[in-house]
Amino acid sequence: MSQINYQSKQQSDIIYKMSMFSHVIGNQLFHDISSEEYILQPHQNSLFDQLLNLTGPKNDFFSICSKPEDLKLIQKLIDDRVILPVDEDETGYYYPFLVDIETNRHCNAQCVYCPQSESRKKKGVMSQVIFDNIIHQIKPYDIEWVAFTHYNEPLLDPFFTERVIQLRENNLKLYFTTNATLLIQKVIDFLKPNDLVGVIFNLPSIEPEEWSHFMQLPTHLFEQTIRQMEMFIDKFSDKIELLSIFINGTTENQDSRRDNIDKHFSKFGNVEVVNQNSHNRAGSISNKYTNSYSHINQSHFYGCERIAGHLHVSWEGKCFLCCQDYYQSITLGDLQKNSIKDIMSSNEVKKLRGEIYGVYPMRQNLPCRQCVQLRKKRNVVSQIPY
Repeated sequence: MSQINYQSKQQSDIIYKMSMFSHVIGNQLFHDISSEEYILQPHQNSLFDQLLNLTGPKNDFFSICSKPEDLKLIQKLIDDRVILPVDEDETGYYYPFLVDIETNRHCNAQCVYCPQSESRKKKGVMSQVIFDNIIHQIKPYDIEWVAFTHYNEPLLDPFFTERVIQLRENNLKLYFTTNATLLIQKVIDFLKPNDLVGVIFNLPSIEPEEWSHFMQLPTHLFEQTIRQMEMFIDKFSDKIELLSIFINGTTENQDSRRDNIDKHFSKFGNVEVVNQNSHNRAGSISNKYTNSYSHINQSHFYGCERIAGHLHVSWEGKCFLCCQDYYQSITLGDLQKNSIKDIMSSNEVKKLRGEIYGVYPMRQNLPCRQCVQLRKKRNVVSQIPY
């Protein structure tokens, strides 16, 4: 087809590349910083493979197009800076849109598929001073949701209601994850649909003995937990965007456990019941209920959105690598001493981000090498199992 010249003479010497934050899952192209999604037509998936390996002036990118819609896609990617100058250092780029705050570090369960079952964390509660500072620092960003989660039970936090009220006052939404054992009527009455962007219940079985085995909790808590979930689903199922029950524990009967739970709770409202790929949490747990992952023989990788757009803050106010870093072994900085921007654009974090996105070879001792979420390719057929 005839080639359209989209370049000015002043731009003709600029060499371009695909952003390191771009990747494809199925028929969608994603960009981890902007959170933009682009729907690809069937033939454009192979076009993306060509783009990944291409550096050159803009016209080189247009020259591989075979259809008018390809030209539009390339121009859109240039306008959105998914295609950008090759000498641009992206390792300092970061924009938080999801925030995990470890408001408390302990849990009343010791689920067999969770690291808490093998290395239990001691009780710890975030001070309100630290929480106030976090909210102050994230408020200028366009935050999609805040979670009070890092292998803990958020309802053990004595300041749970005060913190939710603070989110309300700052127009921030909670993504609420709970095992529901402490989801009493008072909490259900307190929460409002506008507080929540989503809720995840951790429920591995609808059978009391099996539930007790997975959760490592006494069976006498089971019936009350189920009733509390029923009341919550009845109140919120048609009022919040995401309401899910996650079925953890990789066993032969996981599908039947899911079906039985779905059958029970479908009577109380619209709730998604989903099997989860219980995995080794970047090497933090290894047993028959979890799948293990290891990437020791590969030197370069293709990213993880957590280091690009997530913020993970410990109960002490320290930023750490991600939700898979159970032991918080990679500390990035202290929000009591520095800003989010200063921490996430420091030379150390830029180096780390460069390793995760393949700019540099990844050191062997990073927990990422044992994580299911680390991309080994930039163009995959289906979502990484999580």
